[in-house]
Amino acid sequence: MTSPLFPDVIVNGEIIPHKMVAAEAQHHIGPRGKPGIAWRKAAKAVAIRTLLLQQARAQKIEAHPEEVAPGQIETEEEALIRGLLRTAIDTPHPSEPEIRAE
Repeated sequence: MTSPLFPDVIVNGEIIPHKMVAAEAQHHIGPRGKPGIAWRKAAKAVAIRTLLLQQARAQKIEAHPEEVAPGQIETEEEALIRGLLRTAIDTPHPSEPEIRAE
């Protein structure tokens, strides 16, 4: 039995199939002839996404997909991550004088 060139990724016991990383790899660049660099970038991105989703589910965040562009609705996973980030990151809204000063 042979092992795959690029194995599955495991995040907190959750297996991410190598096919999912392969699909993500097309969005990452690497030097010609070195596909492993793009693969590692993709694996890191998928692992981070998985960690965010795991945390959102652990905190029982509810997904409320929103329209992100005309005719485009975010996925439930994107809505979960957005909901998690909204609870985790405090972004103060500038006052009217601060906006005008800028």
